[in-house]
Amino acid sequence: MPLRLTLALPPYLKEMKDCRNAWVNTNFLIWLGLKEQNELDLANKLATKTLDLVKKSGIKEFYNPYTGDRIRAKSFGWSTLVAIMKKALS
Repeated sequence: MPLRLTLALPPYLKEMKDCRNAWVNTNFLIWLGLKEQNELDLANKLATKTLDLVKKSGIKEFYNPYTGDRIRAKSFGWSTLVAIMKKALS
């Protein structure tokens, strides 16, 4: 499963449940950092798992971090960053 954001939220943000979900754009930024640090095995593993998630649930806004089920908007633009990750795996 792709990365899940875990944040210690201040009391006034406790209702912001969205930040606890899996986001392709976050995975993409971490993937870029791993590549920059020459952590290619980890970068490839993250790219593969992110691609598997999108294959399973489609291009969505974000995903349930435990089940991979889609959440909210369909065909959301930043989830298409997975195409760049896929190309790098080729």
